[in-house]
Amino acid sequence: MVRYFKLFQSLIIFVISYVMAEQLDHSLTLEKKSVAILPGQNPENLKAISRKITSIVAAKAVELGRFNVIDRTQIESILAEQKRQLSGMIDENQIVEIGNLAAADQALIVKIITFGQRGVPPPKKETKKEEGEEGKKGEKKEYDESLYEWIIKESVTAGLQKTLEGVELYPNNIQTIIKTEVGLLNIESGVLERNFHITASYTGGNTTASLSSALNIFGWQFSRKLREFYLIASEVIEKEGNKITILTGSDMGLDEGTIFEVNSLDEEKIYKGRVITMPGNPIALAKLTNVGKNTSSAEIIRQWKEVKTGHGVNEMIYDPTATEYEIKTRNGSNFTLNAKLWWSPFKKITTAVTGEIGTIKDMRGE
Repeated sequence: MVRYFKLFQSLIIFVISYVMAEQLDHSLTLEKKSVAILPGQNPENLKAISRKITSIVAAKAVELGRFNVIDRTQIESILAEQKRQLSGMIDENQIVEIGNLAAADQALIVKIITFGQRGVPPPKKETKKEEGEEGKKGEKKEYDESLYEWIIKESVTAGLQKTLEGVELYPNNIQTIIKTEVGLLNIESGVLERNFHITASYTGGNTTASLSSALNIFGWQFSRKLREFYLIASEVIEKEGNKITILTGSDMGLDEGTIFEVNSLDEEKIYKGRVITMPGNPIALAKLTNVGKNTSSAEIIRQWKEVKTGHGVNEMIYDPTATEYEIKTRNGSNFTLNAKLWWSPFKKITTAVTGEIGTIKDMRGE
């Protein structure tokens, strides 16, 4: 009898565990997405910069830790095995086919809209002599220039311009401008789900140095935008005091200090015969303190309602800000208002802007 009871107890535990596993929300971010990084349709003269941009996009996607990145080399190997050629001019139909071959869920298409480099005059620094001359602007200079002198001057200027055609006048102050469009394509449906533009520019240095700085700026901007493509959505699986455990970790590229918003459970309601889902409301903010492989510990740093197991947590795109106000008055005559705005108030190092206005009366009542 005891043996049958233990067997029955084991079956109950197994069934409960199975049911709990089935209750995991499909909207949770539990695994990495496979994404192909491909250049779009770019003109022949932009192929070199397109390769550089595509490499940066692939590197940043790997660095984020939320994607299984299939780069151009892997795709070309797949196509080579299929005895096909990859020309570099890729349209959306080809991307769908290539993505299917590479077993990718989505593809990031990188198109170069504008790319240019040119020398620009460096900012002129005024000398003391020039500043003194500016003070004498009231003294009008008169030029007595004959027609013969004017013709000679124009001829010399035209000759110099023709000689310097194709010669960079400011080789050590190059302005680089890169404007790109990055789109997220659904491989299965062939629909472009999202896209955004990034413009990076830099002025200074020679051609190579200016391009390198502009590419660094592009990489920083792209990394911020890419995170928005795949924000982490999880749930609270354990709570003890102001400590919670959430179902995600380093396997999804999370770091300590990341801030999540805790939300109440969604509610289903019937409206005019149709079942609708009412999204949960924000009830707390939590900061990751210990990141494990697939679970993480977090500390509740702000709470408006009680946090319970099963509540959803969503990664915040930007760190929250905080404001602080203080009003002081004395004897009804002296009045002071202090205001303070904090950027990233929950970080170890934060920044604040403070302002103060008020009135005061002296002994004369003024």
